[in-house]
Amino acid sequence: KLSPDEVRRVVAHIWELGTTHFDYFYLTENCSYHMLSLLEAGAPRLKLLSKLPRWTLPTDTLKVLFESDLVSETHLRPSLDTQFRTRVGMLSRGEVAELETLTRASKTSAQITAPSIKNEKVFDAFIDYVDLLFAQKLLEKETEAVQAKQNLLVQRSRLPIAESLDFSKLRLISPHLSHGSSRASIARVRDEDHALTGDATELGFRFAFHDLLDPAMGLPDFSEVQFVDFKVRYWEDIKKFRLENFTLIGVGNYSPVDAFHKDASWKVRFGLKRFSDRRCEPSGHNNDCLGGAVELGYGYSFQPLNAVLAYALIEGNLDTSAGFLQDKLVPRLGPTLGARTRFTPSLAALLEAKTQTSLVHPSFTEKSLEARLRWVPKSWGLDLRALWTTDHQELTTSALLYF
Repeated sequence: KLSPDEVRRVVAHIWELGTTHFDYFYLTENCSYHMLSLLEAGAPRLKLLSKLPRWTLPTDTLKVLFESDLVSETHLRPSLDTQFRTRVGMLSRGEVAELETLTRASKTSAQITAPSIKNEKVFDAFIDYVDLLFAQKLLEKETEAVQAKQNLLVQRSRLPIAESLDFSKLRLISPHLSHGSSRASIARVRDEDHALTGDATELGFRFAFHDLLDPAMGLPDFSEVQFVDFKVRYWEDIKKFRLENFTLIGVGNYSPVDAFHKDASWKVRFGLKRFSDRRCEPSGHNNDCLGGAVELGYGYSFQPLNAVLAYALIEGNLDTSAGFLQDKLVPRLGPTLGARTRFTPSLAALLEAKTQTSLVHPSFTEKSLEARLRWVPKSWGLDLRALWTTDHQELTTSALLYF
């Protein structure tokens, strides 16, 4: 969509930038920002930088390009892992079993061999697996790995050409189709056991970016990354605003394991949290207190059905609050079981059960069960949340806006 003169200016500016140093700011002037500045230098009429939000994420720059009608065509370039998963998805059960046997016997480059493979689809999947497993050695031209890969290619050349891979469904993962990177919410809260008797209006804001219940279009479906996520509640009985929680950073990866992928799942969260339990010193008619919270989790995820993600983690929490009656620093440990189901691209549900036992006072154990349902048809959505814990139960109905 650029004129020949504008293209020449872009190329000339690339040469000018060859030895130029830029300070890197992740949330503002990052790599994607400078790509837009390069295009704007060649075509000032576009005014691309003025269309960016104050805080710039890479997906935001892609959306600006599409909104400015600068993209005439897109081409999917799947990763090697995506290519491998697609090949495995095209295999029969017997072919998958044959591939599993090969991969179990090929843990080092010296063990790579496939003399018995007569099926071109299995062979192609095995070559992709070798490329994944020994990517670093192949990149570094490690002699043994390179020779083993060459032997595989020679063997493969004796077999027929396999059918082409179908990536048509993967076009839905284009990042420019993703939901807005920020989210605002307003909710009504009913806390059945809350000594403030109950009803509150909750205001929430998340600076970025994505959680397990958000629409997955254009984003990793098994990961969540959240920055600066907080909720404030106005309790009607005492006519006061109170901070409910604040997540500075929350990151999690729940990639499901299978015969060829054994990566563990994990989560990390740092922030503030309102504890509503008997550890807190009574304040008025209520036992709750605000404090710091660090949450770490490690375990494994599974995908028993295409639409279902299940996970099992061991979580360790470190809670601290000046409002605790006894120890001001309380480590806790316990299991977490969860399952998420995507009924449609815009409708998802989550069920999570958790038990946390204090390592300081083992008699204190908190159990919780959380159920959520979220529907996000466009840039807005609805969220229903029910929470049962050892000390209280609450029901939250939220309206969401992504931007």
